[in-house]
Amino acid sequence: MPTQRFEPSPSTTEREGSVLAAHGHIGGSKLLRLPAVTARVGMKRTLVYGLIKEGKFPAPVKIGKASAWLDDEITQWIQSLKQEREASKRSP
Repeated sequence: MPTQRFEPSPSTTEREGSVLAAHGHIGGSKLLRLPAVTARVGMKRTLVYGLIKEGKFPAPVKIGKASAWLDDEITQWIQSLKQEREASKRSP
């Protein structure tokens, strides 16, 4: 049986590597590559990895040698920042 190889679709490469092609979903969550993550959260690569090291940002999943982040986890992280902000407004 021949081994199956990952081949990115043209639509994925057109989106600057932001979403993995073909099987780029886990349980309905998209897999985002670093350029898409940094664009989405408005932070540079160094800060993203620093926050991961501190346990304050979702860690990536590994796909072979590549790293990708679950879109749902990034969304949850953004929502947690919003909740923290709202809680601090209510607390004196």
